[in-house]
Amino acid sequence: MFRAIAGVIVGYIVMGLIVFVGLTAAYFALGADRAFMPGSLVISGLWVGVMVVVGIVAAIAGGAVCALIARRPMPVKVLAGIVLALGLIMAGAAVKSGAPTETRPPTMSNMDAMQKAHTPAWAQITNALIGYAGVMVGGGLGRKKAVR
Repeated sequence: MFRAIAGVIVGYIVMGLIVFVGLTAAYFALGADRAFMPGSLVISGLWVGVMVVVGIVAAIAGGAVCALIARRPMPVKVLAGIVLALGLIMAGAAVKSGAPTETRPPTMSNMDAMQKAHTPAWAQITNALIGYAGVMVGGGLGRKKAVR
């Protein structure tokens, strides 16, 4: 039981770290002008693409770590369910909040960008589904390595 819980927790932490580091690095590489629509706090299509790639890598890694620690398939399914549920909750929040009305300042720190960025609901839903699938794929890879 301990391994199952630890697998889910550590897998989720790994995902969070990869997403944070990956998106922070991408923001510094791209800058606000390429991460957001012009003069807006709505993320750009390029940023959605970056989010998808980072999300896939994070989900696969998180699923693999979960499977390696837990050594059973159920914790991977639990982690995938958590990722899906949280992603859908975030999509619901995006729908409820609507598009931002304030304009983007000429310069914006990474922390401000993370707090004020508006991700459209369709992108949130896509990320939730990709996260679910990625965790399941990573879990399959991790289970194969754990069996060896």
